[in-house]
Amino acid sequence: MLGTRHRRHGYATHLVEAGVELTEVQRILGHHSILTTVRYTHLTDQTKHHAIDRINSLMDRYRLAQGTPRRSASALSSPSSKRTS
Repeated sequence: MLGTRHRRHGYATHLVEAGVELTEVQRILGHHSILTTVRYTHLTDQTKHHAIDRINSLMDRYRLAQGTPRRSASALSSPSSKRTS
C-alpha cells in the first residue's frame, strides 16, 4: 500500500504531465517553496517528449520567421548531432 507521500508525488507528476503550471501545482500542494514542489515531481518519458514537442513548436515558429530549415530538439540532443572541435 502506498503512503500519502507517494500519492502526493504521483499526483504532482500527473498534474505536470497534464500541462498544469508548476506554480499552480505548488499552490495545490500547499508548498511554500517551489523547490519543494520540484522534488515532488518526477520527469517521465511522457514529460520529456512533451517538452521536446513544445520546444520544437517554438523553434518552428522562430525558424519560419527567420527563414531557416527545421531541426528538431530531439536531434539536437542526440550524440550524432553534437559538434566535434
